[in-house]
Amino acid sequence: MPRNSGRRKVASQASLEVDARSTPMEPEPQPGDHEAILESMATIVMQVDLNGILTYMNRHTQLVLDCDASTGLGKAFVHTFVVSSSRKTIVDASHSAASSTRVDSRATVNKHLQGVLGTAEPAVFQCSLQTYGSPSTTMDVLFSASPRMDSSRNVIGCILVGTDVTSSAPDVKATSSSEHVYARILERANAPIFGVDHLGRVNIWNKKTAEITQFPASEVMGLHLVDTFIAPAYRGPVGEVLNQALHGVETANFEFPLDTKHGGRQLEILLNATSRYDEVGNIVGVVGIGQDITDRVAQEQEYSRLIDKANAPIFGVDSNCCVNIWNRKVAEITQYTMDEVVGENLVEKFISEEFRQGVRHVLSLALRGDETADFEVPLVTKTGRKVNISLNATARFDQMGHIIGVVGIGQDITDRIAQEQEYTRLIDTANAPIFGVDQNGLVNIWNKKAAEITQYTQQDVMGKNLVEKFITEDYRKAVGYVLSRALQGTETANFEFPLITKTGRRVEILLNATPRFNELVEVDILTGEVNVLRTDIMYDCGKSFNPVIDIGQIEGAFVMALGLFFQESVEYDAAGRLLTSGTWEYKVPSHKDIPEVLNVTLLDKSDNPRGVMSSKAVGEPPFQLVNSVYFALKYALRHSRLERNVTEFFQLDMPATVDRRLLAAKVQPAELQL
Repeated sequence: MPRNSGRRKVASQASLEVDARSTPMEPEPQPGDHEAILESMATIVMQVDLNGILTYMNRHTQLVLDCDASTGLGKAFVHTFVVSSSRKTIVDASHSAASSTRVDSRATVNKHLQGVLGTAEPAVFQCSLQTYGSPSTTMDVLFSASPRMDSSRNVIGCILVGTDVTSSAPDVKATSSSEHVYARILERANAPIFGVDHLGRVNIWNKKTAEITQFPASEVMGLHLVDTFIAPAYRGPVGEVLNQALHGVETANFEFPLDTKHGGRQLEILLNATSRYDEVGNIVGVVGIGQDITDRVAQEQEYSRLIDKANAPIFGVDSNCCVNIWNRKVAEITQYTMDEVVGENLVEKFISEEFRQGVRHVLSLALRGDETADFEVPLVTKTGRKVNISLNATARFDQMGHIIGVVGIGQDITDRIAQEQEYTRLIDTANAPIFGVDQNGLVNIWNKKAAEITQYTQQDVMGKNLVEKFITEDYRKAVGYVLSRALQGTETANFEFPLITKTGRRVEILLNATPRFNELVEVDILTGEVNVLRTDIMYDCGKSFNPVIDIGQIEGAFVMALGLFFQESVEYDAAGRLLTSGTWEYKVPSHKDIPEVLNVTLLDKSDNPRGVMSSKAVGEPPFQLVNSVYFALKYALRHSRLERNVTEFFQLDMPATVDRRLLAAKVQPAELQL
C-alpha cells in the first residue's frame, strides 16, 4: 500500500518560485534585490507570519485591491481580505455527477495556510478577495502558497503569490495571459507536476515528469492516469486519493509508484494532490506536485538492509520509546522476532525493573540530542534470561533536522562479563591466598583463603595500604621494593615475607608478585590535558610473516586511533562550512601523543588454519584497542569526581577532545583556589 510517510518536500516548491522569478522579461535575482523584485512584480504578492497576520503586500497588490499598506499590514489576512463564503460545483470522477454547495471560503483558506505553516508543504488554492474601492467589489485569485524559512530551516511564515482569474469580458485577455504564465511555470518547474480532469484523464504533464518517466506529453494526454501508469496493486489507493481531491479533500505527502516507459522500472513519487478550480470555483480536476524520491527510497532500503544484516545488535525507538527498529542480531540474542516487539515500549517490556530508570534517562538524553557511548543495558530475553549489551545511544533525525527517535548500536558483552565473573570466582575460591594492590599499594583483591589465614575479611582490608597495615616493620621496605618493581613490570617469584593476622600472629607467605596490566593514563582535570603513560598490548596476528613489520602496523594503527578517539573533531558552522580544514584546527597525533611506554607483544604459537599461511589481519583491528585508553580516561575522571563528591552519571562523547574532558571533570570555580 502507498504510505502517507510524513516526509516534507520543500525543495520542489522552491524550484517553482525560482522558475517564476526567472522569466525572460526579468534578470536573475540577487540576494540583496529580493524586496525590489517583489515590488516590481505585476502580480499579487503577500506575506503572512505564523499567526496568519499580514506582514507584507507589494505595490501591485495594493493597486488591484484598491487599498494602501495600512489597510492590511498587522491584520489577519483571511478576515481582512477573503470573502466569507462562495458557491462551488463538485464533479465526481467515477459517476460524472455534479452537485452545488456553499462553502466557508475563510475556513478553507485558513486550512491551506495552516497546512503550509504546519508541514512546510506548498499549496495551491483559489479564493475570492474583497477590494476596498468605492463601491467594493470581489475578485477571484488563484494563490500559490509556499513556506518561508529562516537560516535554520524553521518555518517563520508563508508567501502568497496570486493571479487574478476573475471571469469578466474586459479582463479576458489579462486572464488568458495569467494562465499562460502559470502554465509556463508548471512546465519549467524542476519537480514532476501532472494533472487530471474530473474523469482521471491526464491533461497536465510537465517536462520533469516526461524526463523521469520517459513518456513525452504527446503520448500521455487524454490517457487515464491510474489505469495506464499505476501498477495494479496501487490503483485502488491512488484512485481514492485523486477522487478525494476531486471532492475538495487534498492529500499531502502521499507516496506511490509511477511506471516508466522502458523496462517497467517504477519511480517512487512523493505527491501533494491538490484540487483544481475553474474561474467560478468549480472543481474541475486535480494537480499533483511531486518529488522523485526513488534514489532516497533505495538508499533507505539499503540502509535498512545493512542494519538488519549487521553482526551487531541494533535497535531503535521512536520519541515515545516504542520499538521501531529490531535487527536480526537482536532477534537472535533475545529470541523476540521483529513482529513481536514493534510498537512495544522498550523500557517497560525488555528491561529488568532495577535498570529501567537508568535506561530511560539515557534514552531521554538522546531524544534531546545528548548521545551516550558505552552504556551497559541488560535486555531480558523471551526465556527470561538477561543479556548484557554495551550500547551507543544515538539520536535519529528526519530530513528537517528534527529528532524523531533513538537508534542503539550495541555489542553483546554477556560472555565477557561471564568470563570476568568466572575469573573473579576462581580467584576468590582458590586454595591459595591471593591478594592484589593498585598503583598506590592499596588492597583491591583479597580472596577467601587470604581472609581465612589472616582473619581479615574483604571489608576489613579493601582500600587499606598493604605494606603499612599488614606487613611487619622489619619487612616493609623489602615488600615495598618488590611491589614497586612489579608496578614497573618486573615480576618476582618465590619471595618470602610475613603477614600479620588480625590477632597479631605472624604468617609466613611465599609469594609470586606479578604486575597487572592496563592503560596508564594521567589527566589534568584543570586543563583537560591527557598523557598516556604506558600501554601494553598483546596481539594475536596468527603466524606472523615478519614480526617487525606487524608490530609496526599495530603501533601505527594504535596511535592513529588515539587521534580518532581523542583529537580529530570535525566542526561545521551554521551555514554548513567546514571549520576544521587545516592542522591549526584539526589536530592529528604528534610525537607527544604517543604513549611514553608502548609495549607490543605478539601472541606466540597462534595459528589460523583458515588464513593465508595461518596469518590474521593486522592493519585495522588494533584500532579497537584504544577503547582501553578511553575507559582508563573515563575511570580517572570518575575517581576525580568522586573525590569531590560528584556522584551523578556523566557521559564522555567521542572524540573525547580536551574541552569535553574538561567539562566531564566538572571542576567548579570555587575549587580553583589555593
